[in-house]
Amino acid sequence: MTGAKFNFSNIDELKRNREIEGTVGIHLKYTDEIYLHVLAISDANPRWTKKAKDAFAELNRLENIGASEEERARRFAQLLTETIVLNWHGGLNDDGTFKEGGPRDQDGRFVPFTPEACTAFLSEADDIVEDLLKRCRETRNFRVQRAKAIAEQIKND
Repeated sequence: MTGAKFNFSNIDELKRNREIEGTVGIHLKYTDEIYLHVLAISDANPRWTKKAKDAFAELNRLENIGASEEERARRFAQLLTETIVLNWHGGLNDDGTFKEGGPRDQDGRFVPFTPEACTAFLSEADDIVEDLLKRCRETRNFRVQRAKAIAEQIKND
């Protein structure tokens, strides 16, 4: 039955939400004090589509010239910072604003989010990277219903 037009009324929760994937993002909890505000690793994220291809070529070049694992991990952390991580915070206050949060420095103070700080954080907290990749590749996490569920979980934490 080609050319037929259908109007489905019950599939909105099954559709990708490119605005959430590419500009709005979602908030992922890693500890009680560390939440990352992230975009999807998808074609809907202009930061990802603009930089990822060249960055992966650079990563391959670094591997081919024998760069250290540490240097390659730092460069990959930089790619993630530039393309998917928007910010960090400590969850939501009752009024909907973000609590101060993120990683702490040696004196116990929260480190303000900057690209340099995020790259250093992802380089050092390398267990997060695999999980971050998994969750940000899964576009279902960026659908409206799932994004609302994640936001509700943050409120309740």
